[in-house]
Amino acid sequence: MSNDAVKVSRRHSVLAALAAGLMPAWPASAREVDVAFAALLRQMTLDVVVPYAPGGGSDLLGRLVVEAFSAAGAHKVVVANVPGVAGTIGSRQVAQSAADGSQWLISGIGSHVIAPQWQTVSYDAFKDFEHLAILGGAPSVLVTHVRKGHQRLQDLRSPLNWASPGSGSHGHLLGAAIMQQLGLRDAVHVPYKGGAMAMNDLLGGHVDLAVMTLTSFLPHARNPQVKAMAVTSARRIEQLPSVPTFAELGFKDLTAFTWFGLSAPRGLREEWALWATAALRRLYASDSVQERLRQQGMGAVVLRPEQAQTFMREEWHRWGSVIASLGDSYRKNNS
Repeated sequence: MSNDAVKVSRRHSVLAALAAGLMPAWPASAREVDVAFAALLRQMTLDVVVPYAPGGGSDLLGRLVVEAFSAAGAHKVVVANVPGVAGTIGSRQVAQSAADGSQWLISGIGSHVIAPQWQTVSYDAFKDFEHLAILGGAPSVLVTHVRKGHQRLQDLRSPLNWASPGSGSHGHLLGAAIMQQLGLRDAVHVPYKGGAMAMNDLLGGHVDLAVMTLTSFLPHARNPQVKAMAVTSARRIEQLPSVPTFAELGFKDLTAFTWFGLSAPRGLREEWALWATAALRRLYASDSVQERLRQQGMGAVVLRPEQAQTFMREEWHRWGSVIASLGDSYRKNNS
């Protein structure tokens, strides 16, 4: 098997795990901390920076990290929502922080894969961070309004427009890839400030299609006015059993997830990294935590730091190729 084939297989195994909501990738063994470190945990305030507004998948995962750290002996752990510019403001804050265990980041495909290749950011997505785990993620859904009359992907014809949660978001890049694959290169992209606004305009009949994360779409799944046409998961979603995957319909390259991870400033001591990942393993071993994630349409995978780094680099190259295929003029006109 070629090196490229091995890389694709490894990335697809991660995506499949997200789709299935698999258990942690390594055992939830307890880790003892020494007396001095335990005292430090009692004294310090740990900030879990979520670089997006409250609500949504990143916020849910940030609060799970708080639970994990608190259960592992940290006495004061707080979520700090620092939204703005596709997650880059909060990410910059953590990148510039001391690597003393006080600052943690809910990183993700938006802030650490797409934004640095879509626009100028003030941090290096890899050199400025220690990436410790992939916490989970949700597939996306291509949605239409029933009045538009689009029953199948094969029925889609130009002219049409489509909504995303914002320019340079994962939904935007994924939507552009979908339109390319469907031969609808002249479809007009309509960016919004978040998935909720995009869904509102879809419900109002102002756009033909929308690319939504499953987490954002599930509250509307039973609305008779909307139709999910296909999902980007590796296999059908439990909550949407009648909706085919893009892979089933012949578009295997459109298996994708909006995923989030746990990162810290570069230079974090190994003691902190081992403590944090052990805390996450213990929490993710809980059936109730797995169920909470499932209800939000999210699969849960906790990976070793070296696996997280490898996965993120592969995603970097994958979506970098999509950005390059769109060209500079498209990026300038959609930023």
